[in-house]
Amino acid sequence: MSSRLLRFSVVLFACCVCVTSYACLWDTETLWQERGFAPSTLEVIVGKFPRHSDAYYEWRRKDRLKKLESEPQNDALIDDLAVAYEKLGRHGDAIAAARSQLARQPKRYETLANLGTFLIHDGQLEEGLGYIEQAIEVNPDAHFGREKYQRLLVKYLLLKSSDGKYELPLASSRIDEKSFWYNYLFVRFAAIELSDGEATSLDKAELLAALEGVTGMMRFSRHDHPVLLEVLGEILQALGHKRLAYRSYRKAALASEDESARNAYELFASRVIDGQYQRGNTDEPISVEMVNARFDSEQRDADEWFANVAKKEAEWIADDEDVDARFAEAFRLPPVSVDLDDDEIDRSPHHVMGNPAGVFVGKLIIAGMGIAGILGCVLLLVMHRKRSRRLPTGR
Repeated sequence: MSSRLLRFSVVLFACCVCVTSYACLWDTETLWQERGFAPSTLEVIVGKFPRHSDAYYEWRRKDRLKKLESEPQNDALIDDLAVAYEKLGRHGDAIAAARSQLARQPKRYETLANLGTFLIHDGQLEEGLGYIEQAIEVNPDAHFGREKYQRLLVKYLLLKSSDGKYELPLASSRIDEKSFWYNYLFVRFAAIELSDGEATSLDKAELLAALEGVTGMMRFSRHDHPVLLEVLGEILQALGHKRLAYRSYRKAALASEDESARNAYELFASRVIDGQYQRGNTDEPISVEMVNARFDSEQRDADEWFANVAKKEAEWIADDEDVDARFAEAFRLPPVSVDLDDDEIDRSPHHVMGNPAGVFVGKLIIAGMGIAGILGCVLLLVMHRKRSRRLPTGR
């Protein structure tokens, strides 16, 4: 092959690689989380995804207050300030900031969604639900429809509440007719019949959308809240991802302060893997001890990873650096749990590109570009050889 042809082939291959790589680059934190780099369900459960420490939110609070002195009506800065208050547990300040915004722009989607969420976290479920419904009216497709499932979840909480309080777990079992799984997914979105306690027909597309919605709430709100973990466990179980469902219930147990709730979630978890065997070995059932050991290892790994995030943020703050810029640089790509035993882990289809169809299309595009590059090189080689035969040899 001539040096010119070789150079051209290298350039062609490099172009294919660059196009493929470009599809994986995003500019802002929201884009990483929502459009292609959403962490897998396992990482959401254990908390191993790009998120901030309390020290960061205190830094952000001060930073945004200072910037607002010169731009008092900059809504993006007010959004950041309000969320910082919320993350620091200052619900009243977060609500006040959002209400002030809404007085100026009563139809602003971001403010409606934020205010609704702040009120819900503050225990004001009915008022919060009203603002979430207004946000959906303004922008029904925002956050991939996450607010739709937030609305359903709040309605579920209201159903299970008495005087604004509810007990955990919310459902007595997965097929409890007042559970989120039964009453707010299948009954609402899919006409099903129940036979021997199991759904005979599943609307898988709706379940996958619900999985997207609930894990979205966990990423942007609290990944370790027992209510979200319980609902996630129901959805994963309905999808057949039993070992992931086990982990969700196990995490709910660990996150619960009440002993009776912890015991109930542990029971939910053990029932999920009842009758499950190690892959390729029907003589060895999956045991609670086996899954707990694996989960505990995954959780330790996630805790160590986040401790490093918090350490870096503290260093950036101490050095008076732009923490937002440094975080974006350091954690553009969410981490993935490694060294997992595929014989034991049942992965969810909700992974890096957000849904199975997205992953398939992405792989198809990448494969197509690779094949096109190879065929292009082969074609150029054939043309070069034909041209060589036609040229005089010089003898």
